[in-house]
Amino acid sequence: MIDPSAMMSWWKEAFYTCLAMVAGVLGYLMRTLDNGEKPTWARVLIEASAAGLVGLFAMWVCESLELSQQLTAVTVGVFGWLGASASLDLIQSFIVPKVGAGEGVRMIVNTLRRVWRGLPSVRLLIEYMMIGALVALVAHAVLAWSERSQLAQRAAQLEGQLAAVESTLDAQVAINTEQDAAITRLRALREIDRQAIAGLHTDLNRITLRDRALRQRITHLEQHSDEAKAFLDMDVPDVLGCLLDGGSCQASYRHADPR
Repeated sequence: MIDPSAMMSWWKEAFYTCLAMVAGVLGYLMRTLDNGEKPTWARVLIEASAAGLVGLFAMWVCESLELSQQLTAVTVGVFGWLGASASLDLIQSFIVPKVGAGEGVRMIVNTLRRVWRGLPSVRLLIEYMMIGALVALVAHAVLAWSERSQLAQRAAQLEGQLAAVESTLDAQVAINTEQDAAITRLRALREIDRQAIAGLHTDLNRITLRDRALRQRITHLEQHSDEAKAFLDMDVPDVLGCLLDGGSCQASYRHADPR
């Protein structure tokens, strides 16, 4: 996927380079026509190339200084026009063969003088400023349109991401709602369990008390049953035996024990 910021930087460099080239060519044509000379295609290409390089350098300087787009466009155009003509004159002065050191310095000074003398008049300067303003407006419009297009694409991407996030958020909200309902049910069940455990503790205490009472009764009965068993194991008295047999207790008693 192409990075929008890198694409925008490439478009800016290409646009400012073309702007400097156009400014350099316009400056060359206006100087040539003002001097009554005939422009050549070779010279136009050289002017355009030199102006493009100088304008690209001026753009980097303006971006490092964080200037506005309008001021950057005007600066690139002016430097493209001035830089192309001045650089070409300096190149021509340096490539002259067999020139001594003093003559070279003198030639550079003469070249700078020619450049200063070749500056446009007030009328041409106003025309250059108008052309620069027009070019700056066009540059600003093109850059604004390009940035608007990039922002529209970025907005579309963000809308898609936002829709995905909203869908995920809705799903998470539904899950959280289900979890809240489950937690509420668990709390209700926990309350029921607490009440049931409290009832079981109450029943267990009641059963413990009953068990203790029953054990006491059983112990008491075991003690009394031992006494009753011992009483029943004793021999029956004679008098009681006579009564039980239905006989004469006196006769039996005398016969048994005469005196």
